[in-house]
Amino acid sequence: MISVLLGASAALCWGAQNVLLAGVARRGDPDVAALWYVTYMALLAAPFALATGDLSDLADGTIGYFVLAGLVQAFGMIAFTRALGIGPVGMLTGLLSLEGSGAAILSFVAGESVGLPVAAGLLLASVGGVLLVASRSGGSPNRGVGLTLAAVACFAASLFCLGHYEANLALTMLVFNGASSLAIAGLLKVQGRSLATGRFESARSESVMILIAALGLLGLVSFAYGSRQGSTAVTAVLSAQFGAVAAIGGYFHFGEKLAPSQIAGFAILASGVSLVAAFA
Repeated sequence: MISVLLGASAALCWGAQNVLLAGVARRGDPDVAALWYVTYMALLAAPFALATGDLSDLADGTIGYFVLAGLVQAFGMIAFTRALGIGPVGMLTGLLSLEGSGAAILSFVAGESVGLPVAAGLLLASVGGVLLVASRSGGSPNRGVGLTLAAVACFAASLFCLGHYEANLALTMLVFNGASSLAIAGLLKVQGRSLATGRFESARSESVMILIAALGLLGLVSFAYGSRQGSTAVTAVLSAQFGAVAAIGGYFHFGEKLAPSQIAGFAILASGVSLVAAFA
């Protein structure tokens, strides 16, 4: 049950985060938005890492996995923030939710097993998530879809590493997001671009970005803890339903319409989640 609760918590956090991040990406440079998103997450995790972390937790090569996961996340964040800058947040975030299925598949390959009712629930949840964003009525450019699919591959791999290799959570978040921040900052500097374009213009704009980072960090902590204490597959697929949350947010915040197939997706998604909750 802990995987169900924390997976749902991660979905709520990430759904709200992506709606807010879309607004930031559309008002400025998406790459800079990606940089400060992961940078603020690292800064928010730092005090907790210093208070509770022990570097011995990162022995035996574990730190290498988290650094690698952070580097992979950096490319995923750049791809996805660029996609949010050009396409509808509901559809693209829903498409991104396939990262949960990817992480679940990687966990199955690594040897994790689940019962038949849970597997059926995970399948229904994934189908519902796909139907939720199946309509192209939002007019998303092919480039936005392609960038999001690239982000799916990156995030699935990084989420698997977070759930599969254990260490102090705050320390994990610091290393993971710190590596992402350094990678994006390095890429921007190599390209001769500013690290602050569109940022630090007002306290309000930075408070919104810090809120986005806090939601992202809380979602990652929920995902990682749910994966370690329960099932990576269950946590991954349920957390991936942030697409549903973002679709609702996109409707109310950006006026994005929901097609009948997307509404049907909600019903199938709810059925899958209920099945997983009953048998997990």
